Amino acid sequence: MNTISSAELFAMQLPCLPKSKQGIEYQAKKGCWAFVEQNGVGRGGKLKRFIVNELPNDVRQIVLERQANVLLEQLPQVIKNPVSGSLKAQKAKMTAISQATQLALPLN
Repeated sequence: MNTISSAELFAMQLPCLPKSKQGIEYQAKKGCWAFVEQNGVGRGGKLKRFIVNELPNDVRQIVLERQANVLLEQLPQVIKNPVSGSLKAQKAKMTAISQATQLALPLN
């Protein structure tokens, strides 16, 4: 499941969202955005992570485009470099390929 926090949304500086983390959280609460809670650090020990596929259309489209751009930048490095024997490197390559496939990105 693809999720994103209000801090990550704030860092993206999306034109369709408020210009503060608190503003984004207020808009999310007002709009009843779907989220999952994860154990976190700080007040209350919980972190809300919004489900990307459940975000409003304008926000979701921009977030997915930016995530796809990041993956496209990383993908050539992952595919061109042969996977070393380490399990961590193999897992990283499989994760990148899986995410690219989910976003319907070309692998070459």
